[in-house]
Amino acid sequence: MQVYRRWIGLALVPAACASLAACGGGAGAQYSVGGSASGFSGTLQLLNNAADRVTLQQPGSFRFAARVPSGAPYSVSVGTQPPAQYCSVSGGSGIARSDVSNVSVLCAAGTLSVLHAFGDAPGAGAVPAPGLAVAPDGTLYAATTAGGVFGFGAVVRLRADGTQTVLYSFRGGQGDGGAPLAAPTLGSDGNLYGSTSSNGLYDAGVIYKLTPGGVETVLLNVPGGSQAADPQGVLPDANGNLYIVSSGESTQADGALYMVTAAGALRLLHVFGTGAGDLVGPVGTLLRASDGAIYGCARLGGADNDGGVFRFDPATGSYSVVASFSGTNGSHPAAGLLQAADGNLYGTTYDGGSANKGTVFRLTAAGALSTLYSFAGGSDGGNPVSRPYQGSDGNLYLTTQTGGANGSGTLVRLPLSTPAAPQVLYSFGGAAGLGAAQGALVAGPNGYLYGSAKYGGVNGKGGVYQVN
Repeated sequence: MQVYRRWIGLALVPAACASLAACGGGAGAQYSVGGSASGFSGTLQLLNNAADRVTLQQPGSFRFAARVPSGAPYSVSVGTQPPAQYCSVSGGSGIARSDVSNVSVLCAAGTLSVLHAFGDAPGAGAVPAPGLAVAPDGTLYAATTAGGVFGFGAVVRLRADGTQTVLYSFRGGQGDGGAPLAAPTLGSDGNLYGSTSSNGLYDAGVIYKLTPGGVETVLLNVPGGSQAADPQGVLPDANGNLYIVSSGESTQADGALYMVTAAGALRLLHVFGTGAGDLVGPVGTLLRASDGAIYGCARLGGADNDGGVFRFDPATGSYSVVASFSGTNGSHPAAGLLQAADGNLYGTTYDGGSANKGTVFRLTAAGALSTLYSFAGGSDGGNPVSRPYQGSDGNLYLTTQTGGANGSGTLVRLPLSTPAAPQVLYSFGGAAGLGAAQGALVAGPNGYLYGSAKYGGVNGKGGVYQVN
C-alpha cells in the first residue's frame, strides 16, 4: 500500500506542473515583465525586447501584455520620452526565470545650463568651432576660431565643473595654423588631431597633432591654392593615417578627400566636381561605417545640385555618390553623418524639405534615402547644421540654427521607434543666451549631453552647454 501511494504521489507531481506550466521554471513556463515608472507627466511609452509596447499617461505600475518564455531574455527600454523630460531604466534586462516586477523607470525634467562661456579672460578661447571631443574621463576638448594668446584661436580643455584650460594657442604665421573649422578628434593613442583653415607655410592651414600636455606637432602644411584648402574635421584610423575633406571654398575649388599618412605625406584620394553628377564642397567630419567604408556629405552637386552623400572604400580606392538630394527631400547638408544602432546612416540638411527649413534623413545600406522629418522653422526649429547623436534611449538628438521660442534655434529629440515630430527640449536664446548651436552633441560618462554654440553667452563669444 505504501509503495502504491508513493507511486500515485510521484505521478501527480508532473501532471500538476504541466497544468500550471510554471513549476520550477519547466518547459512551457512564461513570465510577466513589469515594474513602476515615476516622475513624468504626459505620455511615456515603454518597450520590451523592442516589440511589446505599453503606454503610460501617469506615473504608476506597468506590466507588458506579452509574457516571456522561461529562459528567454527581456529588455525594457524607453520607446517615446515624455515631452521635455528624460527617463532612464534600471533593472530592465535579464533572463526570465520568474515573474519580473522590479523594473524601475525614473523620469526628470531635462535642463540645459551653460558649462562655460568663452571669452572670459585675456588669452582665453573665443567663438567655438563646431563640435566637441570627449575623453573617457569626461574631459571635453573644443577648438575656438578666435582668441587664445595670439588671437589665432586655441584648443581648450573643459572639466566637469566648467573650468577652462587653454591647452594650446595657435600662433599663426608660417610656423603654425590659425582659425580651426572643427573641433579636434581624440585618437586611440590619447592625442588630439585636428586642422586649421589658415596660416601655415602656404597660408592654407595645417593638420596638427596635440598631446594631452599641449605639445603641438604640425603634421602637414596644407598646399596653398589647392583642392586641399579649408580642411574640415579629422578622422584617424588604426594605422595612424588621417582622413580629411576640404571644402575648397576659399580657393573657389570643389574640394577634395585626402589622407595624411603617419609619416606626414599627403595622398589625394578624390577631387570633387569631376564628372557628371559628382558632389561639390564636402563638409564636416567623415564617418567610418561598419562596412569599413568612409562616408561623408557635400553641400552641392549631385543629380540636382542640392548636395548628397558619398562613399569611399579605403581597401579598393573606389569612390561613389550614394545619394543625391533634390530639394523636396532636403538640400545643402552642412554636417557629417551618424551610423545608428540599426545600421542606417542619419544626417541633416540645412535647407529643403516641405518648408525649405531643412530635414533629418535616413540612408539605408541599400542606398534608400528617406526623410524622417522636415523642419517648419517655427517652434520646432529650422536649418540644422549638426550631425545627429543617438542617445541610450535609442532616440536622435540634434540642434537647429533658427526657430524655436526665441528665434535662435532648438535642441530636439526625434523618436526612431515610432516616427513622429521631434520633441523640443530647449529653445536657445533664452536665459542662457546661447545661440547658433552647431556640431554634434557628445555624451559624457555622467550621462549628460554636451554641445557648443557659436554666439551668445555672458561674454557674447559663444559657449559650451550641458543637458541632463
